[in-house]
Formats: sequence, structure tokens, C-alpha cells
Amino acid sequence: MKGNPWPFLRIAHRGAAGLEPENTLRAIEAALRLGVEMVEIDTRPCADGTLLVVHDNDLSRVAGVKQRVSESTRNQLRSIDVGKGEQIPSLDEVLDLLRGRALVNIDQKLDDLAPQLLAVIDRVSRREEIMLSGHAARTFAQMRALAPEVRLSRSLGARWRGKPRRLLARRTAAGARGEAGRIIARGRTAQADALTLDYRLASPRVTAYCQRAGFAVLVWTVDDIPTMRALRAAGVDGITSNRPDLLMQV
Repeated sequence: MKGNPWPFLRIAHRGAAGLEPENTLRAIEAALRLGVEMVEIDTRPCADGTLLVVHDNDLSRVAGVKQRVSESTRNQLRSIDVGKGEQIPSLDEVLDLLRGRALVNIDQKLDDLAPQLLAVIDRVSRREEIMLSGHAARTFAQMRALAPEVRLSRSLGARWRGKPRRLLARRTAAGARGEAGRIIARGRTAQADALTLDYRLASPRVTAYCQRAGFAVLVWTVDDIPTMRALRAAGVDGITSNRPDLLMQV
């Protein structure tokens, strides 16, 4: 299943997180109205086992309250406003909203979630519309065995600090080959179909090496048009952005 069966993917990060409260139904609707091909969301279980669409376990950043998702039930979390009157949605609600309208990239924030994820996917979505991303090794292995139709994308960050955010990595041919080799090895270990990279890794040479190894190359997270255009020219298969309104211009 390796490679990219889709055309170039414009991917809305946490819905339209630069325009609306992240990971909410409101943000996802905004991204859909703009016409993105894929929506990236995060999921983690709350105390009663319900899979919710939320990035942080601590709600201080998104809601201004010191409450932990892992220690709260779904009912306890319903009253919390995460912006503009929005609640934290369940994964069921989000996949039901997205079914048939866009592909979904689910970043699981904990490991060992494959059975729960697959139960939700089969209840309200279609396996072929779903990609799992991240580095949850056991979830990846379980999902590959249980549902090979669900695509997997191994996420990798850049290893350096303080690099200019608008620059792609500049590599010699040997440096690009070495960097790509490290990335490809991680993808193969995860039995992944795609690689989700910090955009600074996605130089033209690194991107080409990864694609020749059979992986689609998706990048995160880019919110300015010049860098989006540079990445498109570098040959990546998809770009993730908090600003899908800008991304739709690429």
C-alpha cells in the first residue's frame, strides 16, 4: 500500500486551527468549506474510555482550566468551553462529520489504541478514508494486522533547534542520502505507507529519496505561502497548515 494514491493533499491542521478553535467541529467545518482534501486531528481517551478529539491532556492551553482529559469523563468535559462556545468533540462526532467529505489524518496521542480506533472507524466512517499518523508503534502494528486498508504515516521531527522556520534543509547529496536513510528506516520499521515530516526536513533530495523508497511525503506545519510554494516545488505529496485559507492558494 506504500506511496500516494491521491493527488496533492492540502491538509488542515486540527481543523482550521489558525482560524477557529482547534480540533472543534467549528474548525473542521471551516476547513471543509475551504475545500481541503484532508483534515488532521488528534485523539486521546478520557477517563471513561471515550476517544475525544483534543491534543493536550491538560486543558490549560485550550480552555484556560487546569483539568486533565485522562482524569475526566465525557460528561464532565461537556461543560468546558474550548473557544467560541465549542466543546471537545468525540472521535465519533468528528468522523461522522468528515465521512465522504475529506480524508482524515488521525494523530493518536497515546499508544495501544488500535481496537478502540477501529471500532469508531467502522461505526461511523470508512477505512479507506483514514490515515493514522504519529509514532505509536504498538497501535501501528496492531492496525496493520487488523485493518490493512487504514494507511499509516510515521511522523518525524527535525533534530536541530533554532533553524529559520521558512527554510527547507539545505543538504549535500551525501547529507540528503544519509538523512533520507534515517527517515526511511523509521518508516519501514513502522510498516508505514507515508512519512509525515517536519517541513524543514523535506528538501528536494530528501523528498525524492523517500518517494523512491515507496513513501508518500507529507509535511507539517506551514502557515505562509512562500514556504508552501517552495515545498510544492520540492515535490512533497501534501502540506499541513493551520491556515487552510492560505493553503488553498497553492
